[in-house]
Amino acid sequence: EKDKRLDIENRNVQLKTVYIYTFKRQGDEDYHVIFGTTNDISTAKFFNCEISGLSPSGTYGRDKLIDARNSFESYFGIVDKCATSYYRNDFREQPVPVLLEGSLFYDGEHCDHYENNGPQKWKELEVSIAWELHPITKIEFLE
Repeated sequence: EKDKRLDIENRNVQLKTVYIYTFKRQGDEDYHVIFGTTNDISTAKFFNCEISGLSPSGTYGRDKLIDARNSFESYFGIVDKCATSYYRNDFREQPVPVLLEGSLFYDGEHCDHYENNGPQKWKELEVSIAWELHPITKIEFLE
């Protein structure tokens, strides 16, 4: 069944130190964030995680989504609802260290088209796995 989650997806994980290289706000109000495993672009492995648009009031877990989103937007000084692009948010020279918590999600939509998982012009940030944290329920900036 297409919408059935895998057993491994029924848990939350914590990533103690990963690095933001770029992000983009999507039309559904999710932020697609490209993270690296190290702060060195030549050795890092890249993956996508999402800070979700907000669910309706009263939805289970909404408070965590609000906290993560507020923390992210506050750190980057985002105050508008306009779309942002990867190219306006370039941290390749100084990636931003963070701690993340969130739900594992296998995004099969991306599994055969990794080249569509990040900025098309920046091939060095190509995402090579379909696993994500989606949604991110906690983001802590480590600088």
